[in-house]
Amino acid sequence: MDKKYTLKTHYKKFEQPSGTFLFCVLTAKQIISISEAKERKFDVQTEEYIGGVERKQNQNRIGEIAEYAKTPDAMFPTPIILALEENTYDFLETDNIGLLIDHDSLKAEIIDGQHRIAGIKLAIESTKNQSVRNTLENIDLPVLLVLGLTIRERALIFSIINGKQQQVPKSVVYDLFGLYEGKCPEKFAHDVVLALNISEKSPWNRKLKMLGYKTPGSKESLSQGTFVKELLILIKKGKGVLRDYYERDDVNSIASFLARLFSGLRNCWQKEWENNSTLWTKSVGFTAVMKAIPKLISKNSSDVVKHFEIKDYQDIFSKVKDEIVRQSEKEKKDPLDFLATFQGGSGATKLAKIIEVGIDSYLLSINTQIPAGNL
Repeated sequence: MDKKYTLKTHYKKFEQPSGTFLFCVLTAKQIISISEAKERKFDVQTEEYIGGVERKQNQNRIGEIAEYAKTPDAMFPTPIILALEENTYDFLETDNIGLLIDHDSLKAEIIDGQHRIAGIKLAIESTKNQSVRNTLENIDLPVLLVLGLTIRERALIFSIINGKQQQVPKSVVYDLFGLYEGKCPEKFAHDVVLALNISEKSPWNRKLKMLGYKTPGSKESLSQGTFVKELLILIKKGKGVLRDYYERDDVNSIASFLARLFSGLRNCWQKEWENNSTLWTKSVGFTAVMKAIPKLISKNSSDVVKHFEIKDYQDIFSKVKDEIVRQSEKEKKDPLDFLATFQGGSGATKLAKIIEVGIDSYLLSINTQIPAGNL
């Protein structure tokens, strides 16, 4: 062999109906050095498709994976699938050793796993601590190698993998975090949701779909997945106004705060809350309230003040109700019909603005604001 190869690795060959595959383990640094993601694009000039089989990269997802990769419990158990071009690899006849890819040769194309690789790469590049960089570079990742496939065959594999998968409901995922014995935001948020669902004093008592689907005959109206998603934003590192409570692992204070907050809301729409005939018990209304919480809390203050009670929150939502009535009259609609016009994410954002009007009105009337850390 007169080629100079980049790396060598043990491999295990196996057969499936679709062809021959090689399974091996490579470090993140090795994969980054030999692979590339080729985005599938459409050339409007030639009206032809160009590039590879991968979708456009989602930068938000890459950023999330980069942050996750830096956590002590990070794991990446799903194989990265790489397609090797002909003449870029050779095999030794002994010990299942493959000699793979010269730097000057064609790169291996990523068939599945581009966001994981891009996320780990970003984590490496954004980390100044050399020890942490070394750890990230040397993460062992399972790799599935496919050899000498045409672009059509690669596209078929990509389509099968990404088209046939059924995503696990977020509620189930977050529920499983409850079994985790360590500390992480998802487990913390799950514990808060569980506390609200089982407490008889909570307005969410038995109203949360803990596994994402409604129990027959129940009054469940909001999924755990939606609840946890919004709560994670509020305890996010650096920006979350409730982050201090997560750092202290203070589930009880967060659960108590949310119970009082939504009890105040419920008291203003008592009948509708009980029979789930209002959007407040569903995704749009709930999300709107959670989006408005930062308005309620002064992030930088650490002064000790008395907790707001249910009556305080009820007064806030009474002012919200007044604003809803005012705007519904302007549009010549019944208030409940007006509320029903708020749909989806944009509806939640618009409704949050109305809630913020009520918050401003109430805080102005008492000339104070709730400091973070004192819910």
